[in-house]
Amino acid sequence: MVANTGVVQEQEKFAYPVTMAELHGDEGGPIEKKKAKNREAVMKHRLKKQTYLNKLELKVIQLNKDIQLKNEQLHQVANQQDINRDPINFNKQYNDWFVEHHQRILHLRRRLIGEFVEDDILPIVENILSQFYTIFNIKKNAAKVDVFSILYGTWMSPAHLSTMWVGGFRPTDMLKLISNHIEIYGPQIEKMKFLNSDIMNEEIALTTKFTNLEANISNTLTGKEFVNKGDEAAMSSYANSMSSLVGKFTIMHNFLNEADELRQKTISGMHEVLTTRQRVTALFAIHDHLKRLSTLSNMLLSTTTI
Repeated sequence: MVANTGVVQEQEKFAYPVTMAELHGDEGGPIEKKKAKNREAVMKHRLKKQTYLNKLELKVIQLNKDIQLKNEQLHQVANQQDINRDPINFNKQYNDWFVEHHQRILHLRRRLIGEFVEDDILPIVENILSQFYTIFNIKKNAAKVDVFSILYGTWMSPAHLSTMWVGGFRPTDMLKLISNHIEIYGPQIEKMKFLNSDIMNEEIALTTKFTNLEANISNTLTGKEFVNKGDEAAMSSYANSMSSLVGKFTIMHNFLNEADELRQKTISGMHEVLTTRQRVTALFAIHDHLKRLSTLSNMLLSTTTI
């Protein structure tokens, strides 16, 4: 009996809690469940990683498209800048500008048939005035490449050249033109007097500087510095004079910018002083003046000189 009791006790050591299926890792056992969970976790991780990689690939594709688009836009801008800076092309651009300006003036004239409604007319006037600033910007870019073509009016008609001042119209001439076409009243009189005086003083000062520079360049070009004596001192003087001339010609570009700024100041100054109806009259006066110059040029060019 004692021996049997020992056998029973020994058998109890191996009695369940652990089943045979669990011991051998059969389906449903803790080991298999853990493996299944691990496989599921790995699968989820892989799916999450693949989803993340797919998103990254889509972002890369989109970024490449954006970069390509930006490069195309930059290329277009660069090409447009090259076009704007071409003095020969500026001739065409100015002619195109004038044709467009003419169309806008015609549109304004048509809108004035009937009742004058300021809320309708003012935006058209503002639009025409902004067009002047557009041609100034195009002109500035063209001058960066060839200031002389712009400064001395190769883009102008013959009659226009006769009225040219430092690469464009003379500001005081515009003031005089407009003053002859409009009547001003009350506070406008003093404001126009001040504007005319201010513009005239700046115009005279710039004219003096520009004339002196031209005379200085002419004197340098015809001076003794360019007499070829064949010695080292003469060669050094020649080199210094050429370098000085380059600097003086560069200053001409600054004078052209100053002149255009004064022209823009004249336009904006009149815009501030005049009423909408007076601005309309002023724009018509400027347009008709430009048309007269164009017509006169055509007449001059068609006239055969014997």
